[in-house]
Amino acid sequence: GDDSMNGTSPTTAWRTYEKARSSFKNMAAGDTLAFCRGGNFKTVTNVTWGNVNCLASQVCVVRDYAPTWGSGDEGRPIIASDTSAFKFQDQKHEEGFVFLNLDLRGVGEGTGFFFYNDIDDVLMCNVRVDGFHLGVHVAASNSTHESSDGRNDRIVLRNSDIRNHDGQG
Repeated sequence: GDDSMNGTSPTTAWRTYEKARSSFKNMAAGDTLAFCRGGNFKTVTNVTWGNVNCLASQVCVVRDYAPTWGSGDEGRPIIASDTSAFKFQDQKHEEGFVFLNLDLRGVGEGTGFFFYNDIDDVLMCNVRVDGFHLGVHVAASNSTHESSDGRNDRIVLRNSDIRNHDGQG
């Protein structure tokens, strides 16, 4: 990949986690962001994800894709982090996120998935979350934004492997 490309196909894919994360906030409802199977992506320190365009009825998807150069047996994309891999904590209400076929790896710090301040309608499916302080953390809220009801709702973890966290899974 190359972060100067447009990121709209495997032949014009971005290279880094940071390019994917910073572009996610501008995606339209229903769009997909895909990490290459067999790829290894390193997070940057203390950054958040979010997108107010995503909707429960038109979810934004973060998933894997098979590389054109691959043999078909490449593993899920690895998202390696020394903090938190996917942290959602904007003050505004956000909804409609799906995470599929990812392998999150920590070093005993941070959280694999962190949801705080009125994040609704999230599905995490076929993910591996390994080695963080907290695997999946659905927290409370301190939001005072008028779009927020202050609660996280309908967050689902399905068919996943959560392991080796020194705090909790």
